[in-house]
Amino acid sequence: MDAVTSHRSPGPAPGAPPGSLYFLRVSPDRWDDMEIDHLGRPAATVLGAWALLAWARFGPQLIDDMRAVLRFVLVGVYGWLALSVLIFLALRVLNRRTDGLDPTPLSLEATTAKVGLAHQALAVGGFAMQIFQILPFPIVTSVIAVTSVIWMGAQLTGAVASLQQRQWLATAPLAMTAWLAWLAVIGTYLWSRLGHLV
Repeated sequence: MDAVTSHRSPGPAPGAPPGSLYFLRVSPDRWDDMEIDHLGRPAATVLGAWALLAWARFGPQLIDDMRAVLRFVLVGVYGWLALSVLIFLALRVLNRRTDGLDPTPLSLEATTAKVGLAHQALAVGGFAMQIFQILPFPIVTSVIAVTSVIWMGAQLTGAVASLQQRQWLATAPLAMTAWLAWLAVIGTYLWSRLGHLV
């Protein structure tokens, strides 16, 4: 049996609508179907997500305190790059240990691109926070914040499964470990800055 087990399945019949996991970018098949030939869109996703979170944190005050906003956004960008390198190195080591070779064509650029696009969950969460933080129900904002962070972890697992061409569950431990490391560092910073909203 081949050491690398593809996650591809026969899937739905031609013309059938994709499932909700595909739509939410949790399914590895969705990540396979994305055409990513440069880092422009991933970078825009990360910058957009953290700009929305910065607006949720600072509001109109960001005009008067651009250095704090820049520092806030740069933390997100550095977190993205560090998470990408961590996943890339972990996949290289894991592939060599399990297969003796490195059969999966894996590049740092592709890893960085898919990790960046997994920040879409934070962008959606940041956008939703703009709407719901005006309501006198802080529990709603808390649910949005927690949901978007968990959704990012699920998207990240789908992206890693696509990079490694393996089943979602097979790559979940590696993806979740990297995500938890990101959460421990970046999430702590984010919570300290957005805690007043949730």
